[in-house]
Amino acid sequence: MNGACGEHLTRSEAYANSSDPAPQDRAVAKSHIFAAIRVASGGAVSLLDKMKESFDKAKDEVGEFAEATMLKHDISKLNDRKNVLFQQIGQQVCSLHSKGQVIAEVDAQYREIQTLDEQIKAKHEQIARLAAA
Repeated sequence: MNGACGEHLTRSEAYANSSDPAPQDRAVAKSHIFAAIRVASGGAVSLLDKMKESFDKAKDEVGEFAEATMLKHDISKLNDRKNVLFQQIGQQVCSLHSKGQVIAEVDAQYREIQTLDEQIKAKHEQIARLAAA
């Protein structure tokens, strides 16, 4: 289009007919201005650079926190598994003790377990009597 009355100019025609530099030239000029400001201010880091550094630091900290949380969860699962194994060992030791294979180091704990079992049985009997009444 030629820019006659009632006709619209294309963007490239408008830039060609104006004194305004092309967008690429403006972007280059802007980057040169920011570089000059940095140099003029003694090499001080620009606000955008500071923001980028802050975001990068926060991203790293969040990543480290997430990794530490996952590791703590893994440790908790491993400790849970250990507790299950300890419980199974305890049940096996009690089973052996009840069959007469006494382990002297755990004899006192085994007798305490027997006392606790008797107390639990007595409480169940009390509950049954209350329910029957």
